[in-house]
Amino acid sequence: MTPLFFSAACDFCDGRATVQYYEGFVVYRGARDGLVHEEYVFRSLRDAKRFRSLRDMDDVEIRRVRSHEPFHWRRSGGSVKGLELADHRYAIFPDHRYEPRPFRAHVG
Repeated sequence: MTPLFFSAACDFCDGRATVQYYEGFVVYRGARDGLVHEEYVFRSLRDAKRFRSLRDMDDVEIRRVRSHEPFHWRRSGGSVKGLELADHRYAIFPDHRYEPRPFRAHVG
């Protein structure tokens, strides 16, 4: 006998998943060339906008990102002072389907 049908349920897709996410903002250049790239994650939309403006990237959109792990915020130094951003760059995935690990987030 050969099975003819396969069905599956996705708790996340059906809204039944209870996942605690931590949120931030990135100047999102997308998954260029199909690869996931690391980006700076900012605590506020205002800081992300300021960073984008100072880097002459006004044509790049800012997106909210979510992580399974909490972000650890710090104040920036160097040429762009006073921004609040995560203490590491994060690999930014296009959606929630990735293996949760530290320093990973997805567009949400």
